[in-house]
Amino acid sequence: DGSYRREQWLFDRVTASLDAVLDGSGNLVCSAAALAAFPDCVAMNPFTEDALLRGILPADVLDFIGATETGNTEYTSRQFVGYVTGPVFELPAGELSLVIGAEVRREELEDVPGPHTQADNLWGFTSSGITAGSDTVREAFVEVEVPLLSDLALVEDLTFNGSWRFTDYNSYGSDDTYRLALNYQPVEWLRLRGTKGTSFRAPDLFEQFLGNQTGFVPALGNDPCIDYGTNFDPGTNIYDNCAAQGLPEDFGTQGTPSIRAVTGGNPELVAETSDSWTAGFVVQPERFGLSIAVNWFEIELKNTVASPTVGFVLFDCYNSNNFSSPFCSRVAARDGMGFLTDVDASLLNVGLQRSKGLDIDLLFEHEFPAFDMSIDISATHLQEQDRDLLGEFDEFVGKWGFPRWTAQADLRINYREWTFFYNVDWIGNSAEDPVNNRFCSIDSETYNAVSVRYRGSDWEVIGTVRNLLDNDPPIVSDGCGSATAARVFNTVPGTGYDLLGRTYVLQLSKRFDF
Repeated sequence: DGSYRREQWLFDRVTASLDAVLDGSGNLVCSAAALAAFPDCVAMNPFTEDALLRGILPADVLDFIGATETGNTEYTSRQFVGYVTGPVFELPAGELSLVIGAEVRREELEDVPGPHTQADNLWGFTSSGITAGSDTVREAFVEVEVPLLSDLALVEDLTFNGSWRFTDYNSYGSDDTYRLALNYQPVEWLRLRGTKGTSFRAPDLFEQFLGNQTGFVPALGNDPCIDYGTNFDPGTNIYDNCAAQGLPEDFGTQGTPSIRAVTGGNPELVAETSDSWTAGFVVQPERFGLSIAVNWFEIELKNTVASPTVGFVLFDCYNSNNFSSPFCSRVAARDGMGFLTDVDASLLNVGLQRSKGLDIDLLFEHEFPAFDMSIDISATHLQEQDRDLLGEFDEFVGKWGFPRWTAQADLRINYREWTFFYNVDWIGNSAEDPVNNRFCSIDSETYNAVSVRYRGSDWEVIGTVRNLLDNDPPIVSDGCGSATAARVFNTVPGTGYDLLGRTYVLQLSKRFDF
């Protein structure tokens, strides 16, 4: 249970304060209409030296137009879970183990923004509606581990693991999931393994019941019709659709206002489900202190819940033949000057997503006479990352946020009470489709971090330097048409690139015994 508050200007009071006239003595006062609505109205003059040059308004004006807007969020969760576990009986290769259990969860969410936030009465700020809902979940589960063979020629160990879970939601309905795993160790230094399974996730309370919220995004980089005569040729869908709305070819080149985005929950969402399988091997020659693991994965995710970006909604709509995309229903009519007004970016099920690739892990550990050392290297090769959205197929491998290769390496040295740690993160190159002379590609990037830890008997200190070489985030341009990452301030946050630069961290801890 928590409250949040902030000082806001109220739209209706700012409008009244600006509706000012000169009285008989030459003083600036609120108009008769403004005083009729607000008898305590105080006229605002935004053209004083303080207002223009210093951003300062008189205290009486601020008292009239401002208010403390307070909201409250309350989340309640009740959970009961119980299980029994243990060996059931003995097999020739070992004990068969079993787990059987059940779980019941009840969740309630209520978020009530302040009254002016609900009424969209904040000056230059977003609005939010009430988010309220509840759900009850009942589950039953079972897991079994069966040792099939052991201590035979070319069969050091063969073990099967299987699990099953039944889930029933009040809001959604019921479904079941399973996982099957097989581990086969023909010799001491080699292990083969594979899994196959399903997953299930019903929409959560936030996704179902989120009250409508508003925000703003720039038209540049989101509205496909800006300067469409230069960016697109006649006969292409975007050119023809923009022209059909009566927009000039150089539309927006003199500036455009922001687009208002509306985001909210969706009670019609269905559950996310997935099918996956993995197969791989582990080579672990013990005397070398070396372990190499290689795993292939394939994951197919259906009905993913997502909030489409404003840019994606607009591009998909205007790039369709004669506005035939279903996303066009989410775009409000343009205003009298041709500018976009509202775009609905509310949550929806986006269809099918597939991911295939290879994980490679290498671990080396050795105890030297004076110190211990470990080197841990992992790399991922993304072979396929695509999406089928309402019948439209997109491939994302190599695009922003989905480089084909990523890798990480950790070096750790333990010497008496000291630990030295060095980390390298590597992100492969990625690129969107080129647009004129814009920067739509990102070169590979490497980040380094180093830390040192000293441990005392009941205390420790850790010093860390992140982004050791102070690498800047990659620079990308507007208008590249990305469906995989949102461009903000000339870069793409949330895709692994460091936005802070070199950072120093000092951590101190001490244990107290009572």
